[in-house]
Parts: sequence; C-alpha cells; structure tokens
Amino acid sequence: MASQALFTGLELGLFDRIAEAGAAGIDVTALRAACGCDAPRLQTLLTSLVAVKCLRRSADGLYTLSPNTARFMVSTSRHFYGDY
Repeated sequence: MASQALFTGLELGLFDRIAEAGAAGIDVTALRAACGCDAPRLQTLLTSLVAVKCLRRSADGLYTLSPNTARFMVSTSRHFYGDY
C-alpha cells in the first residue's frame, strides 16, 4: 500500500504543491484546491503518506515534506526520482 500512496501522490502533484507551500506547510483544504482533487479520500492518502514518513503533519494540521521526499519526489529537484 505504501507504494500505491507514493505513486498516487506523484500523479496528483501533491509533493510539488506541498513543496511550493514551503516550511510553513499547507492544509488539506488548500491541497484540494491546489491539486484540483476534491476526492473524499484525499485525507486518507495524506494520512498514509504521513504513516510511511513521506510527509509530516503538524499539530495544526499542516503538511510538510520529509527531507527525503523533498529531495527525491519534488519534480523541480535535481535529484527527482519520480519519473522512474
């Protein structure tokens, strides 16, 4: 299931959108708008990505990238690995 969550995050552009938000993070409502995804299971996907340590969730409900996700899963990174 972890790989499915990772690939879905890549396909939706979640990692890029969270990276654009910077260190402050982004909440699920803003992510829905940024990704054009109003699916009711977006929260479930985000929870899965937090569980496998791709994302971090603050007490305020804001999502940020883990260091490895920022390095390898953001399409503007020179180490981007998501196209393999």
